Amino acid sequence: MAEGAGSEPPLVREARRLIDDGRARGLRLRALGGTGVVMTIGDDSLLERLGRGPLKDVDLAGVSEDRRGYRRLFDDLGYDVDRALLVAAEGRRFAFQSRSRPSVHVDLFIDRFRMCHELDLRSRLELGTYALPAADLLLQKLQVVALTRKDLADAVALLLAGPALDLPYLAATLADDWGLHHTALTTLGRVVEALPELGLSEAERAAVAGAADRLRATVEREPKTRRWRLRAAIGTRRRWYQEVSEDTETF
Repeated sequence: MAEGAGSEPPLVREARRLIDDGRARGLRLRALGGTGVVMTIGDDSLLERLGRGPLKDVDLAGVSEDRRGYRRLFDDLGYDVDRALLVAAEGRRFAFQSRSRPSVHVDLFIDRFRMCHELDLRSRLELGTYALPAADLLLQKLQVVALTRKDLADAVALLLAGPALDLPYLAATLADDWGLHHTALTTLGRVVEALPELGLSEAERAAVAGAADRLRATVEREPKTRRWRLRAAIGTRRRWYQEVSEDTETF
């Protein structure tokens, strides 16, 4: 069911509707976050077994030149924009709430995904049909400093059941940003350490650990940029990530 329609959560069906209607208008939209993971994995039973919990909203990414088109699209499809967030985020992020019942919340990230670290998504929106590539989805989970159960479950599912990851892309991205590199590899280690607690079979645990080892080895072999080396000299003596006030249960 990956990247295709079928029996799937209502929020994923709504995400597909938004992306399809946007595409018909020439607007670029791709799913990220939990929405993108469910679209990519397509196996709700695995995510449920990992204790992920249900999706609570729709996460999408778009580009700055389409911002006016997004406003019209969401208004036409029955959504109101959160004007306070729009002003506070200076157009870098939108939040929409549907006028329907039950109401649907949509977060729309423009150009970049900004949480603990910043990820540039502009060149990635042309890839995939509905969701961003699996490598980007995994990076969004590995950039989390305070790992939550849903982030853990999503990362494990992508490593276990997702399509082949673009390891060279991941390595090149981390080789240019020491802070992101440090967080991602630290979080990857925590994901592997948590495997015995997730109810996976021995074969599944070995598959996830093997995928993590291949990712780590590729990242470590990648030549680092001058920017990376300069920041590495400072290390953890200065905070290397942005604090976010998201939620929730850390793992």
